[in-house]
Amino acid sequence: MAEYRTWARADIARATELVQASKAAPESAAGAFAEIFQAAHDIKGQGTSFGYPLVTRIADSLCRLARGASAPSARQIEVAGMHVKALDLVLAQGISGNGGLAGTRICESIEAATRGALEHDDMRSN
Repeated sequence: MAEYRTWARADIARATELVQASKAAPESAAGAFAEIFQAAHDIKGQGTSFGYPLVTRIADSLCRLARGASAPSARQIEVAGMHVKALDLVLAQGISGNGGLAGTRICESIEAATRGALEHDDMRSN
């Protein structure tokens, strides 16, 4: 389980760098978001197996946000940052399981932000 946390936190550190790069250069955020998607997908795929279903749920939301983002909006970039901060916190604190009521609230907030960012992006492209 400790190896998973170390490995996943390395992916989260890379995703954090990619979010920062996206903020600094939004015109090249699409490539960064492809890498963020891959990191989130990898984290999601093994979270539950190692006792971190909360990580799986947050990473799944990040995958939905980052999947196919051809021109991520500033809002999508901010929401991606929320995800990587939450993932880092959960793993740094070793919060296994679903995180109880706090975990539920974190996920509901992040999932709502993801829906809002994606709806905003859909409206922007119409």
